[in-house]
Amino acid sequence: MVERPIQVAIYGATKPYRSALLRCLDPYRYRVVEEVGPGAAPSSARRRVGIVYLDTDSDWAKADELCRGRRVTVVGITPDLSLERVVKALALGCDGVVHADTSEEIIANVVDSAVHGEVVLPSAAATILARAYLNQVSVSHELEPDELLILQRLAEGSHLAGIAGEVGWSERTLRRRMQSIFLTLGVSNRSQAVAKAGLLGLIEL
Repeated sequence: MVERPIQVAIYGATKPYRSALLRCLDPYRYRVVEEVGPGAAPSSARRRVGIVYLDTDSDWAKADELCRGRRVTVVGITPDLSLERVVKALALGCDGVVHADTSEEIIANVVDSAVHGEVVLPSAAATILARAYLNQVSVSHELEPDELLILQRLAEGSHLAGIAGEVGWSERTLRRRMQSIFLTLGVSNRSQAVAKAGLLGLIEL
């Protein structure tokens, strides 16, 4: 039995680049059902893979929309393969991220891997993510449940008096405990503590 080609939609980028992407994909395995230029609205065509050129805010919004639906495999192609962009794309839910100027073979490999539930990453990005995960595990074990609650309430904009009352401490004790939290996270103030705790996934922002 002959398998049906996987339907693909390509979003963003210029038409010449979208044409170049078509050459990367095995025509017997993939069939492009839609090409959408920057800022254009996609149709309701059914698709299994969405390839998004991640450059403008609208490109990132399209990737976010596709990832939230989770009905498609999403591959982000970025003109700047900085670690920040890679992590941002993965945090959105992209199943793969690849540099726009890499070889056709690598782009095809990233798409194929994403379809099969695997993620191909630059080694530097993989190392950073692994270290961040280990750091998260280490820090989460060092922080007490009350301290995590304090960080969450700070992120929500609660005042110290209200937080102290919730955990059953005096404000003086709370301030002293916050210094301990800063030391554990390696930061020097509340804003930095909240930002780092959010980055590590210890609290919701």
